[in-house]
Amino acid sequence: MSKADITRQFALDRVGNPYIFATDGQECTPAKRRERANAKPDYAANIKKYCPVLSGKQADCTGCKYQGKAAYDCRGLVYRALKAAGVSISSVGASSQWNGDYWSEKGAIADMPVDRVCAVFMRSASASPMGHVGLYIGNGEVVEARGHAYGVVLTKLKNRKWTDYAIPRGLYGGEETVPDADEPLLRKGMYGPWVATLQTILVKLGYDLGAYGPNKDGIDGDFGAKTEAAVKAFQGSHTLKADGVVGPLTWAELEKYSPDEEPEDEPEELFTVTIHNLTYAQVEALKAQYLVVIA
Repeated sequence: MSKADITRQFALDRVGNPYIFATDGQECTPAKRRERANAKPDYAANIKKYCPVLSGKQADCTGCKYQGKAAYDCRGLVYRALKAAGVSISSVGASSQWNGDYWSEKGAIADMPVDRVCAVFMRSASASPMGHVGLYIGNGEVVEARGHAYGVVLTKLKNRKWTDYAIPRGLYGGEETVPDADEPLLRKGMYGPWVATLQTILVKLGYDLGAYGPNKDGIDGDFGAKTEAAVKAFQGSHTLKADGVVGPLTWAELEKYSPDEEPEDEPEELFTVTIHNLTYAQVEALKAQYLVVIA
């Protein structure tokens, strides 16, 4: 199989798998969902809602359609699908993937070659700049980890609001492959896209990196004194050795704070229902079964 075929098949084989924010192939269990909910409080309600155990619907995972399956979020699915073919991109977030030097070709979705496997992106006003990523597999179809309510799904390119595409360097013959490595060891004095990825996360977390880079936000790809100080501060607040060196343990903690947003937990339609003459026990039973507001 070609690298493109391996990538395509990996993605197709994951259709029907669960979505959990900030995962990239870990098994879906109540414990994993609880861990992610604690690390990502903004997404905690939806992480728990679609778990029969954490939502209180049943005592264990028996009968759950996601039992034993690997969970992904959008960037995690694309990262793992390409990695299966020996092509490496950032695992941190959709914006970090788009901004990195991982692509042989990038452009507007209208200009995308329809016969090539590639990453497709959605721009977001509140992300920097991408809020969502999927994998175009040809034939007008995309595999995407769409959101907690959907899981990993196969969708039509034309039915979704994709804005940009990017063809990974090394996915097709004759192209130089980005070295196959997870997040590299970073320290003061280094320079490049991985440093920019690190800085993007630190800035999103509120660390001051100075007025460097094109946007004067400290994101310039240069691991200087300000970046080192921010790394040490982050490490110190997360029970890590505060040495300013970004290794596997620090990367693992940083990835819990991916700066990209997942826009696809679309609000469900709400209804107002008035029921008279219920007992207290009946009210409590309704609250346990449905997402309700008791007025």
